[in-house]
Amino acid sequence: MKHLKKVVVVALVMSVLLPLGAQKSEAASKYVDLEIQWADGRINHVETLIKDGVTYGSFFSLGIKAGLVWGMEDDNTAVLKNSQKHIVVHLGSSIAEVDGQKVDMGSEPVWYISHLYVPIRFLASAMGGEVTHRDTKTNKITVTGLSNYTDTFYGSNMGYTYVIRAAKGDLEITNASTGQKS
Repeated sequence: MKHLKKVVVVALVMSVLLPLGAQKSEAASKYVDLEIQWADGRINHVETLIKDGVTYGSFFSLGIKAGLVWGMEDDNTAVLKNSQKHIVVHLGSSIAEVDGQKVDMGSEPVWYISHLYVPIRFLASAMGGEVTHRDTKTNKITVTGLSNYTDTFYGSNMGYTYVIRAAKGDLEITNASTGQKS
């Protein structure tokens, strides 16, 4: 019985020290503040990471902020898309596809704490922007000119709800009290 207890303890210690199964990524070396300035004037601040000297941005989070829909085509292929933009990245490869063209990201994507990160220079370029400033003292990176690919805009004012569908050029106005649409 004593021998069995020792074996169990050793197995538990080994399972903590040497996790089984493929690991998606090692921990990032540090986080940085990413300031995103959109072409439409919006500004967002998100925490992103630096790993092996490369700054990465969240593929899905930034895509959603740009009005793109994200998804996984399979276990190793992630996509951001809508009617205007199509970005595909493959885990384990530094080659991505932007609107059907192959593009070298410079580094492979990284899975870290249930987020997919890609090199921010690639993602900024794929979304029409660029990295314009990097402050090593404050760990702040600024990306400007990112396009907004939102197809549908919503708003309300003075008892009316507005829906604009940019791809079709439609404007729908609904009277909130009567429900009548025009």
